[in-house]
Amino acid sequence: MNRLALCVLSFLIVAWGTSAQAAPAATAIGVSGTVSAESGSQAPRVLAVGSDLFDGETVTTQERSKARLEFADGGLVTLRSNSRLVIEAFHYEEQNPEGDSSVVNLLKGGMRAVTGKVGHRSDSEAYQAKSFAATIGIRGTDFILRLCGPDYGDCSDLKVPASHTGGDGLPVPGLYFTVVEGSISVTNATGTQFYFAGQSGYVADFNTAPTPLVDDPELIKDYEVFSSFLNCTESGIGCLVQ
Repeated sequence: MNRLALCVLSFLIVAWGTSAQAAPAATAIGVSGTVSAESGSQAPRVLAVGSDLFDGETVTTQERSKARLEFADGGLVTLRSNSRLVIEAFHYEEQNPEGDSSVVNLLKGGMRAVTGKVGHRSDSEAYQAKSFAATIGIRGTDFILRLCGPDYGDCSDLKVPASHTGGDGLPVPGLYFTVVEGSISVTNATGTQFYFAGQSGYVADFNTAPTPLVDDPELIKDYEVFSSFLNCTESGIGCLVQ
């Protein structure tokens, strides 16, 4: 192969690599405090409003920090303080609903998700919110997840019945969830259960069946505060996020 052919081939490879770069899965549209993202061996990068996020990245919020992410399909995820969320897989093309995929994995803390087009137009398995205790599936839903326990987050602020309180007076470890709108499926090794708007539940671990909570654990209060913060930011008035 002559020098000219090698130059042309090199140019085509570079051009193809540039065009094949993955599109962002999401963009940070609200940031309060210290929020970062990292992938593999790469050093964490601090996020600001407008920062893009990609498949495989882990988003972390520190103490007194929160973030709101808007995915390419219009879906929203809000992370409370001291949370870690992995964007495991995201794919959305307006003209190709069969290829839809939106999979996140909550490792620590809590999140509120409002599904976008992937959660409305696609197969119910296209959208998944994973955790150590269960996988949440949805279709057109607004829901909240909160992980509790020594490795997952302090939940001393939650309102739970005595049956879900340990000897230390804190909520027993596990996954707590609330459906704000729509419905969710909660799946683990024991099978699948469905919960609907206004219902809440608890899952101890992946091998224990979910149980409903009669009383509202008030998971939503974290996100009402942050929504007020975003509204103040957009109006140009400073706000303090608790």
